Amino acid sequence: MYTKVLVAIDGSAITPAVLREAARLAVAGSQLRIISVVDNPLANFAAPYGIAYDHEALHHALQEQAQTIVTGAQATLKAQGIDASADVLAVSVEHGVDIPSTIEAEAEAWGADLMVIGTHGRRGLRRLLLGSVSEQLIRQSRLPVLLVRGQEA
Repeated sequence: MYTKVLVAIDGSAITPAVLREAARLAVAGSQLRIISVVDNPLANFAAPYGIAYDHEALHHALQEQAQTIVTGAQATLKAQGIDASADVLAVSVEHGVDIPSTIEAEAEAWGADLMVIGTHGRRGLRRLLLGSVSEQLIRQSRLPVLLVRGQEA
C-alpha cells in the first residue's frame, strides 16, 4: 500500500484520468499531494529578434493557470471525499532545472512513495519532437511511477 502519493498534473486532457487513478489509490491513512509545475518562460518562449515580451507577466499568467488547475483537481477529489494538498511549483535551480527533475525533487522532499503522472501516448515523430515529461521522469526516478496512459490526438 502506498501512503504518500504525489500526483503531477498539467491540465491537459489526460488530467481527469490521472485524478481517477489517484482516487483509486487513496485509502484510509494515505496522503495525496497534487502538483503542477510551471516551466521557465525564459527557456521556452524565445521571442523573434526585435520583439520583446514581459517575462514576469508570462510567468505570472502561467502560475495563475497552474493554480486554477490544482485547485480544480483538489475540488474534484474533495467531492469524492478525498482530501489532498495542492501546490504549484516553478522550475528553478532549487527545484530542478526541468519539469521531470522538479517533480522528482518534490516527491523526494515530501517523502512520496509513489508518483502518478499522465502520458499522452504520442508515437513516432510527434514523440521525438515534443518529448515526454513522463518518459524523462521514469528514466531518472528512484521512486515508483504510475503512468496513466492517454490516447494520441
